[in-house]
Amino acid sequence: MSTEPAPDRAIFSFEWRRRRALRRAWLNVFVAVLLFGLFVALGYWPVLQAPDAAPWLRLAQTVAVVVAAMFAVRAVFNLGRAMLRRTQVAHFSREGFAWQVDETIHRYRWEKLVRYRTGARTWRIFGIPVRRFGSHRLTMSDKRTFALHHGITSPEKFDAAVGPVISEALGVKMADTLRSGQAVRLHPGLMVSKAGVVVFKGRKKIGIKWSQADIKVAGGQLVIGAAGKNGRFKTVRRYPAHGVDNLGGFLDLAEVMLTAHQPNRRSVV
Repeated sequence: MSTEPAPDRAIFSFEWRRRRALRRAWLNVFVAVLLFGLFVALGYWPVLQAPDAAPWLRLAQTVAVVVAAMFAVRAVFNLGRAMLRRTQVAHFSREGFAWQVDETIHRYRWEKLVRYRTGARTWRIFGIPVRRFGSHRLTMSDKRTFALHHGITSPEKFDAAVGPVISEALGVKMADTLRSGQAVRLHPGLMVSKAGVVVFKGRKKIGIKWSQADIKVAGGQLVIGAAGKNGRFKTVRRYPAHGVDNLGGFLDLAEVMLTAHQPNRRSVV
């Protein structure tokens, strides 16, 4: 791309700067020191020297120490992020994106994207996030990879805003590849061709024509099925959605192919 997508034209942007992490680290250090000072001061407060005030003194000091320790841990965490990570700023538009790492700006059009994997995940308990890990990855034609993880932005919000644009671009590229007679590998156990999909189960290779295929995403998994002798679809194999390359583009392509080869189905993907 000749110019960086302007923020006012961007459909998604994020900014992570090292100096902000340093600022948060020093702020947490200040609060931790302040609370530790409160812990010490409480021991000399005349009102709390009375015998009947001892339980309240211990409680107040315990709270001060615990909260101070929490802020100290946050300070170490933010200091580590500032030391290990580089400044990153990115703007994504419908034409492409510009990603700045420190002073270097990388610009690409979506035509240069060859692989998109939605690998970022969040474990929740009663709807509350307890662990975030993994990353969404963009791999370009020059082998450069860009990772979106929770440390710099929200991969989920990125996929909601930019995912449809990526799916369209990769779906078109995938269709062009199939028209040329080549197959596309989406997973070590899954390949798509002009005739249909090929599922690998161990040493077994199962080819499923578009006229007999069933493709859907359920429970975070890509489910590939095939029509049986009774006409009902039976699951052949499941794949974790976060482990499949170009999933959105594949689903767009599959919807077109299944609609063309199975015109009587109400819902194909």
